[in-house]
Amino acid sequence: MKVFSTIVALLALVITGYIGMTNLDTPLTLAGIGFIGWALSPYLLLMILVKFTKRRLSLFVLSVLTFLVGVFGLVMFADAFYLHPDPQAGLVFAAVPFWQWSAILIVSLSLQIIGKARKRG
Repeated sequence: MKVFSTIVALLALVITGYIGMTNLDTPLTLAGIGFIGWALSPYLLLMILVKFTKRRLSLFVLSVLTFLVGVFGLVMFADAFYLHPDPQAGLVFAAVPFWQWSAILIVSLSLQIIGKARKRG
């Protein structure tokens, strides 16, 4: 389960980085690096969470979450840059990671609450 999640997150990270690097119109700037780093951050967080998770239920939920977050991000980036190109497509690099982070935090907090409730009961 850990291997699957790590491979999915790493694959999404590499593809997102490639999309970001190939769609920069200007030479590499600090702002461009910042936006690409922000876009890659949910995948890095997911890899860290998977590495340190030990419970089987949590690993399963994180595997599903990793898959969904990866697919959502890649579909949104591909849609913005390749399927429906738009001059404002670069805004996707600001919006999509926000939604990915929101989903990760909601699921992570839910798993934390469930874990604490199971230890008490």
